[in-house]
Amino acid sequence: LSGSAQLTFTLDTVYPVVGILSPIDNYNQTSRIVTFIANASDTNIGACVLYTNQSGIWNINQTNNSIGTSYNNITFNTTVPSDITFRWNVLCNDSAGNRAWNISSNTLLANNRTVTVDTIPPLVTLDYPINGSFSNGLLRYTPTLTVTPLDTCLLYINDTVDNTWKINSTNKTATGELTSGTQFTINLSRNGVVDGSNLKAIVWCNDTLGNVNAS
Repeated sequence: LSGSAQLTFTLDTVYPVVGILSPIDNYNQTSRIVTFIANASDTNIGACVLYTNQSGIWNINQTNNSIGTSYNNITFNTTVPSDITFRWNVLCNDSAGNRAWNISSNTLLANNRTVTVDTIPPLVTLDYPINGSFSNGLLRYTPTLTVTPLDTCLLYINDTVDNTWKINSTNKTATGELTSGTQFTINLSRNGVVDGSNLKAIVWCNDTLGNVNAS
């Protein structure tokens, strides 16, 4: 038509299909560097944005504008400042402005995932006997979890005669022997320790992520 302007455009009303791949939901790790991976499916992806609620409210953590034509394994690397449990999700949009969260949900609160970063080992204290004293054959210690549940505690005894550290007892949360914050008692005489021995003792404990501490 004379005097009219002409334009060409493509109609696109289809939302991207977004899938968050890694970490899995309720994932625990000991490193403060967390890698998030997502996939997106669309004919013209524009950008994908990582959202987290580390501060207590949902905020943009990172934006990936360099997706190009590769929509698989869209990666975000972030460092958390402290041990924390938080949730995350990924929002992707296309060039037409259509956008979607994980599993094509239009809400941030649906289908997000949780990750826990725990670098702190459990606490363990030797309660009895006190250093340099006598013992009636009993040894008491108290393990305490920090973030991640306790896994195993090992009592090492060193008889000063042969100066060798040996495992005297093994106690596990899985078998109901350990409870965080509860004192545990071991009868040394029943575990092969000879009366009159001069001994050294260390209690070694780990959590289910492998963080380790000793008394």
